[in-house]
Amino acid sequence: GHVASQVADYLMANPQISRISILGDLQTPNAQDNTMHSVHGFAHTVAGDSNGANDEDDKLRAFCLTAVLQVAFLRKDTLMNALGIDFYKKQQRDAFLALVVEWLLSERR
Repeated sequence: GHVASQVADYLMANPQISRISILGDLQTPNAQDNTMHSVHGFAHTVAGDSNGANDEDDKLRAFCLTAVLQVAFLRKDTLMNALGIDFYKKQQRDAFLALVVEWLLSERR
């Protein structure tokens, strides 16, 4: 959850460039874009070691975490009404991401 929190903090501190980057990756995805760099970074964190980039399960969990984080960031202005989460408030953002990470890692093999 800590790494996801740091990424979310960066997105929130740099909202314009983050939005442009995420939307650009969605429009023209490729294996070397910023989104996939995030997935690979999260895969290492999920795995807890340097083999994360090689484990398919860890890569899938990392991909899901990246997707949730990006969508939550892009929809931050509607999250309060939809889910009661104020993504602008670090404490609520961190609690949301901790829960998502817990869910994604709860059934790890």
